[in-house]
Amino acid sequence: MAVWLNQVAVSESKNPPINIGHPRIYANVKSDWLLVYLSVSISSAYVGGTIGVAGANSGESPQSSVPTNTYQLLFIGNSHSSANGLPDLVAAMIEAGSPGSSAHSELAPGSGFLSDRLETAETQQSLESRDWTHVILQAQKYSTSGRFFYPTDAAEEWIRRVKAINAHPILFPEWPRKGNTEEGPRIHDLHLGIASRESACVAPVGLAWEESIKWYPALDLHAADGNHSNVNGATLTAFVFYQLITGQSAAELPPIQGIGVSEFVQRQLRDIAANVVNQDSATCSDMRSQGFQFSAGLNDAWFNPATDGQGYFITVFPDLEIVSLAWFTYDTVLPGDDEAADLGDPGHRWLMATGAFVGDRAELDISITSGGIFDTSTDIERTPDGTIILTFENCSSGTIDYDIPSIGRQGTIPIQRVANDNVSLCEALITD
Repeated sequence: MAVWLNQVAVSESKNPPINIGHPRIYANVKSDWLLVYLSVSISSAYVGGTIGVAGANSGESPQSSVPTNTYQLLFIGNSHSSANGLPDLVAAMIEAGSPGSSAHSELAPGSGFLSDRLETAETQQSLESRDWTHVILQAQKYSTSGRFFYPTDAAEEWIRRVKAINAHPILFPEWPRKGNTEEGPRIHDLHLGIASRESACVAPVGLAWEESIKWYPALDLHAADGNHSNVNGATLTAFVFYQLITGQSAAELPPIQGIGVSEFVQRQLRDIAANVVNQDSATCSDMRSQGFQFSAGLNDAWFNPATDGQGYFITVFPDLEIVSLAWFTYDTVLPGDDEAADLGDPGHRWLMATGAFVGDRAELDISITSGGIFDTSTDIERTPDGTIILTFENCSSGTIDYDIPSIGRQGTIPIQRVANDNVSLCEALITD
């Protein structure tokens, strides 16, 4: 890998101040970004472990006013969509699972089947009222006995209308009625047929309910009427939508507070949703990939204008599907006046992280490296210390979400290019 930087200062002092990392690893990146070439060979050892520490000289965790992603969700459905505040529950999960992200979710006014709402002005007005990112379509009419067929042309037309506003259509097959063991798969198959004629994501809600009932028969998901969801059923349904919409595993969500479902039950439902979505969401595989994609056009110097003297070098390896990030920053506190270094400032920190990318998102592992001396072969020790989630909205802006346990810091940082020379290359690669 080749990394461009202006100046590298490796420092060693007798008693350097240090909160994280090792006192013998520093790097200096000044705001003028004068370029000096540092060649770093990529090997299995490098990919498996990286150099580093991170922090901010202000002693405060950098927080961004720019969200990692903005999700705008519209539910078009009946009481199955509104029960237990399902739209709000999905939004709460998105914001809990993606710190710094923004989620707005609402239910379109009105009710009835999708065929009834096709000519309803208020539903169409809701569809046109925002720049929705995802529209969830529920209430395709079906035969509860399975003996009759109802047209699906209205659902297909709704899918076309959703695509016309550049949103992702998600079909919402309902769960089975209580005690009915064949209804869930049948309703799911009905919606798969709709998606085969007009491409859309089919949420495996009914399949997740079937799986939960199989593994946890004592855990009731239905309301007293045996048709609608109770809070457990709504939570399981929301977990399914969370994973489909964000592309992040529901199993990794933190507990959601204040929803009336215990952390133990939430964990059971998260695991069910994650497993079912992983196995039964083939129609949704292209939903996130339709957005921005990592490419070598992102290889560049990046920075946050709010933190002068700090920055990032990002290198994407498309064939390996790996991203490497070098972060040039400072310790969490300023060094004392009596502290000195042979080369550079005692407060400099150089952090690196690597990991795989999918679509517009990369999950990178951080390692703290110690034992090195300037331009000298030594035995290096690498210790894992947290993660970085790297996402890009477009060729010019991205977001870093970091979690560094050794200093108890989590934060979100917006980044932009130092120069725009490679933007045209990035956009050309997207077009290709």
